[in-house]
Amino acid sequence: RDRYQRRVRGKPEPDFSKVQLCLPALAKLLSYTDEEILTDSCWALSYLSDGSNNKIQAVIDTGVVPRIAQLLGHTAVSVVTPSLRTIGNIVTGDDSQTQHVISSGALRYLTSLLKNNKRAIQKETCWLISNITAGTPAQIQAVIDSGVMPQIISLLEEGHLDVKREAAWALSNATCAGTIEQIHFLVSLGALKPICNLLESSDSRIINVLLDALDNILKSGRSWATARSVANKGIEENNPYCEMVEELEGLDKTRITPNTSSRRDL
Repeated sequence: RDRYQRRVRGKPEPDFSKVQLCLPALAKLLSYTDEEILTDSCWALSYLSDGSNNKIQAVIDTGVVPRIAQLLGHTAVSVVTPSLRTIGNIVTGDDSQTQHVISSGALRYLTSLLKNNKRAIQKETCWLISNITAGTPAQIQAVIDSGVMPQIISLLEEGHLDVKREAAWALSNATCAGTIEQIHFLVSLGALKPICNLLESSDSRIINVLLDALDNILKSGRSWATARSVANKGIEENNPYCEMVEELEGLDKTRITPNTSSRRDL
């Protein structure tokens, strides 16, 4: 396996126009059930999909995404790990490439992966989700509908720090492009508590990401209050989230944060 992986990964990076010729063979190998073959094939695909959108599209065009998505539910961690990385690489692409993953049924496996006892799998799953929630409101809704957000919030509260960072991105990105209704749903799940608690973290990166999330939530609450005021013919409505944040002492912990990019490589 090591020899084959080096051949694909190569330093310096090999000419992709030549390496991609092995994609049809890799796609065929995914039809096997042998654990070692699946593991090696998925690692190769993870390396080939790690890069530009053109590389990602070349992998998508082989038709392997539904099979790789299916392998997220494999019983062997050795197969799940490279499958997760490959799907994660694909959703770093554009919205149409991300949609291809959603349409493949990959999201149904994510809740169980978030509950996996291996921290690396939790982290990569949060990273994958964060790149989907960096997409369109419809894609954010697909994530919500898959049922993963309660576990994301749980990991933000109780996960290891490196897992919390990725969970913070998943939540923050959802508040950035999400609708008022979607943000309200996240708040109803209890998202504000871990956000406010982690503003006292010693990790500046997670603080900045969560400050963005908090700002987005408060702006959404203000938009909701304004719309309600108009609907009620000028009767003033309060931002429903301000009082919640105040009760959590969140406003005392805030500070100005720099802009952050939403879709990221791991």
